[in-house]
Amino acid sequence: MRELLVRYDNAMSKLLPDRKIFFPNHEDKCHWNIWVYKQFNELWYKYNDAKTVAYSLRHNYAIENINKWTNRGFEVHDNLVALSKSMGHSTLTSTMYYYSLVPKLAGIIENLSGESYNEIIPDLPNYEE
Repeated sequence: MRELLVRYDNAMSKLLPDRKIFFPNHEDKCHWNIWVYKQFNELWYKYNDAKTVAYSLRHNYAIENINKWTNRGFEVHDNLVALSKSMGHSTLTSTMYYYSLVPKLAGIIENLSGESYNEIIPDLPNYEE
């Protein structure tokens, strides 16, 4: 995937050498959500019969990452920050939505970390209340 993105970046740099957006529209601005939705549907249903939406892939990306965090100890906070940045979230609270979708992960982390749980996952809401 990285190789493909590098090829894309090189090709786009020739078309829009000073672009600010990695996947720009023709005005070097972000695409509207409806554009992403339409493009995804067109490509998805060209090759698939199963029903889905583009955000399902985003949810899967987040959940698959979070599921890898068990038995990692204090790396969890760093992983949460990295996941948050990779998803374009401005706060960790936004990323915690995905964290809440992974069953029992909060309990596993709390059991492993004990009193330091709030240091690993600071200032974030408790989704079990």
